Amino acid sequence: MTVRTRTRTSTVYSGKASSWLNPSGDTWTEISHRETCVDDVIPGDNGNLTITKSDLKPIIFNGEWRSSSTVYFKYTNAPMNVDLPISTTWSSYIGTSTGDKGNGAYATDLLAKTNPSRPNVDLPVFIWELRDIPHLIKILGDSAPKTLAQSNLSYWFGWKPLLSDLSTMLNFQSVVNNRYNELKRLSKRGLRRTIELDRHSEDASKSGSFYFPTQFTSPRVNFTSKYSRTTVVRGHVKWVPSSGFPKTDAAMLALARRAVFGLTLDFATFWEAMPWSWLVDWFSSVGDFLIYQRNLVPCTYKDLSIMRQHEINGVTTPSFVGDMKGISVSEGSSTVTLKTRAVASPAITAFLPGLTPRQISILASLYVLRNRGGLSGGGLTHS
Repeated sequence: MTVRTRTRTSTVYSGKASSWLNPSGDTWTEISHRETCVDDVIPGDNGNLTITKSDLKPIIFNGEWRSSSTVYFKYTNAPMNVDLPISTTWSSYIGTSTGDKGNGAYATDLLAKTNPSRPNVDLPVFIWELRDIPHLIKILGDSAPKTLAQSNLSYWFGWKPLLSDLSTMLNFQSVVNNRYNELKRLSKRGLRRTIELDRHSEDASKSGSFYFPTQFTSPRVNFTSKYSRTTVVRGHVKWVPSSGFPKTDAAMLALARRAVFGLTLDFATFWEAMPWSWLVDWFSSVGDFLIYQRNLVPCTYKDLSIMRQHEINGVTTPSFVGDMKGISVSEGSSTVTLKTRAVASPAITAFLPGLTPRQISILASLYVLRNRGGLSGGGLTHS
């Protein structure tokens, strides 16, 4: 496989620096904009790809400093790129995201959410959970201190999924028609899906110092760089029909109905019915993997890739060490956009995500009930 790299740069910042050792001075320049594209040279348009765009405003030196009549430094709009990610990768500045689940987990999530066999209502699980309705009604009438924790859990694991399922079933004709139309498109030209899977942000800082001119041990400048990064993760996949796909409209409509209501018993059904599967799914891709494996609709996927877009903003604040009267140095900044596309495959993986407020409230409620003796082993089959 051939990998090609293309780069385009522009230089805007330019100034002059001189000293008693170099009276004629040197011209300092900094690249203000850089674009780099690295991709695989392969047939099609779904290979590995990395695109980086960087914009830099370097720190600028101006003024003149003298320790005697002959020892001096002089700067005229002299730029310096101290610690801004213009020519290196973002990872050396802000590190790998702690919230990133990895390509295998994202690929599994993508397939679970786009699989034409995915259920809107898993009817066998819904029927199994109807046994919890009397308990949910009882909680509404309780007034004990632990009721707040019970009510929180009953909402997230009882009322919310119950009402969502009932709403879907009341609109079953529309839901089934939508899936039928999806299967029609699948049979004719395949289904291309690009969806957002995750987004998160991080902050980081870095400190250091340098000497200028660099061959001397004074004067010295300290600097502090602060960075923020926002990452959006998307997935792309194409589903195509396989052998056994229905040929008639009537058969396709019947299949759409089965898929929407999950009219099958498989590992995904049993997993959803297990009391604590929701907690495992917070930290792994087991549930998504089982949904992706559901094959009520005969089809396969191809051209699966995971795409990330990172927006990185950095600010560098310099300060002199010692007496440098007469010399001023401005703040620097940079903006980097990094886009990557990687060919991926589904996998059962474990990860440590940042918990959302909803998840934290659920864990807090479980803690309260456990310590007040109000936690039973039943229910809790939705998250």
